[in-house]
Formats: sequence, C-alpha cells, structure tokens
Amino acid sequence: MWQAIASRTISLLSFIGFLLLSLALLVVTGTLSLNLFIDVDNGRIISIVLIAVIATAVFLFNLAFFQILHYFASKNSRQSYQTKKDKWLEKWNEVLWNDAQVPKTHELIAAEALLEMAENMSLDYQSKFQEIYKESGLLAYDLRTLKYNNLSEDRARALEHLAIIADTGNTKILEKEIKNPILELSILALFALAKTYAKAEVNSEKIIEIFVPIIDSDRFSMGIIEEALVLLEDNAKDLLYYLSRPTTKEKQVRASLAAIGYFANLEWAEWCVPWLSSFDPETQAAALKALVNMRYVPAHAYSEIYKALESPKWFVRNQAVNASIGVLSEKINEYLVKAISDEAWWVRYNAASVLAQKGKSGQSLLKQIATSHEDPYARDIAKHFLG
Repeated sequence: MWQAIASRTISLLSFIGFLLLSLALLVVTGTLSLNLFIDVDNGRIISIVLIAVIATAVFLFNLAFFQILHYFASKNSRQSYQTKKDKWLEKWNEVLWNDAQVPKTHELIAAEALLEMAENMSLDYQSKFQEIYKESGLLAYDLRTLKYNNLSEDRARALEHLAIIADTGNTKILEKEIKNPILELSILALFALAKTYAKAEVNSEKIIEIFVPIIDSDRFSMGIIEEALVLLEDNAKDLLYYLSRPTTKEKQVRASLAAIGYFANLEWAEWCVPWLSSFDPETQAAALKALVNMRYVPAHAYSEIYKALESPKWFVRNQAVNASIGVLSEKINEYLVKAISDEAWWVRYNAASVLAQKGKSGQSLLKQIATSHEDPYARDIAKHFLG
C-alpha cells in the first residue's frame, strides 16, 4: 500500500517540480525581456535569477533524495516480503509433507505462499490444498471479504484466490458475484467459476445448466466468453457442442468456434461444418479459422471451402485459403493458384504459403507461377516462397 502512495507522491512532486522549473524560466525570461524596454537594475535581475535557480535546485535535490529513499525502502520491503514468504512456504511444506498442524491465519502473504504451491503442483494434490486452505481460515477470510468488503481491490484478490483453490463448495458465491454491477469483478468471478469446474468431476448437464444462462445473458463480450470456455478445459466439450448448434445466437457461436479452434480436437471438426455456409461472414470466418487450427477439413465439407474461397469478403477468403491446408484434394490447388493473384495481399500471401506446404505438386505450381504468371505480384510472392 505504502509503495503505491509513495509512487503517486513522486509523480505529484515531479509534476510540481516541472511547473516550478517552468515558472522560474518564465520569470527569468520575462525579466530579461523587460530589461530590453525598461531600464531595470542589473542587481535586481541577478537576484531574481538566483532566487529562481536556487529554489528550483533545492526542490530538485529534495525530489532526487526522496526518489533514492523510496528505492532503498522498496528494496528492503521486497526483501522482507520474500523472507516472510519463504517462512510460510516452509510452514506449508511441513503441513503438506510431514503432517504438521495447520496454522490459523488470514495473512495475505500466507495465502499467496500456499496458492503459489497449489499452482505448481499436480491435480492429485488439489483436494489436499483445498483442505489446508479451508482449515487455516484463509478460505473463510476470502468469503467474508466477498460478503462484507466493498473495496474492489480486496474483492478481486479474493476471487483470484478462489480461482486457484478451485473448490466446488464456493461455486454459489461465485455465481452470485458474476452478477456484480462492477464488470471487472463479474469477469473475475466468471473465470474463477470456469477454473473451478475445469478441475471438478461433474456431469456435462451441470456445466450446461450453469454456463448457458450466463453466456445467454449478453453481459460478457465474445472474447470473455471464449476465454471462459477455454478455462473449462476438458469439461467444456459438451457445452461447446451445445453452443455450436444452429439454434444458438451468432455471438455465442463465434465464441464457441474460437474455443473449438483453441482446443484443436479433430473429433470436434464436424461441429464447425454447418457454420461454413453461414450467412454471417464473421461466423463463417470463425468456423474456417477453427479448422485452420486443426489443419483438418472433413472430406464432405471440401465444397464449402471451395465456395468460401470465392466469397466477396476478403477475410473469409483469407481463412478459407488457410483452411485449404487441411483439404486433401488436388482440386484445391486450382483455387489456390487463382487466390495467389487475389486483390487482398494477405490472401495472395497465404495462398502461396499453403502451396509451399503442399509437397511436390505445390512446389511445381509455384515454379510455374514464378516464371509465367501474368500478375507480377503473384510472381513475386511465388519467388519469395521458392527461396
């Protein structure tokens, strides 16, 4: 806390120093300029200049002294913090490995030490850490913070702790916190809930029952929904399937397609196929991008890739070109040759890149393009990928 106050104080003093220096320069400049029109005693001018310079020098000296003092104080504080943290790490190691008695505490540094250990250990020890966190009183302190403390900083820290400890006994309070009017806290609660269920043995119906209403509420942006889906890890599977159905809202579909692309599970490629023919170009591009990450396209969806390569939207054509790496058909090469002279630079570049990865047939086509294509830009890009 004091470091933040000291930093703000230094910033304020620096600003004041800049103003005083500017004022001093203004006084000196004004006095010298006035002397051009009015005869002013030189002794008075020198006195004004000296006062301005000395006052500025004294202030800057004090500011530099305060900054040096702050540096050493911060250094000592960091060393003291690390020493205390190391002591708590020793205590928690004794509890974890030697069955020592769990100490009662609500110190922040104790929580940080225990949670740091929890993050670096395998899931096999998750229940043990949850037990220690609860028995020590740290969990109760976090829950009291969320119930009674209105300081956003403290509430955010408590939510971060619950996300790491991932105890399903805390899900109700997390669901409640998701409705917090402060969006930043609401997002942290959503991420904590997703991380908690990622490590839990829970049926897919439960995941769908909890997360679908949250996603349908339109409270969160597509990017936040996508991150929450990714944080659910393996437990996101059935929820992603549910969200990729044709009856789902476009925004939620795009978020689920992005998450499907992140996991790059080939078994989920079929969930993307219906959206390759979407009337919404952004959704179509999202489905294509998911297949790009998988580097795989189901054979029955090749025709949709061909159609997307002729889309009026350049970003759809671009994703279709990238997805072509997963099309195992010689016919795709005809479309890539055409795309290499596309009006959009990224489409041309990526078409050449995909051809370069298509083995001997792709290399042969690039050589033909480099020597005889009518478009000079196409020739240049082909030469670039031929080296």
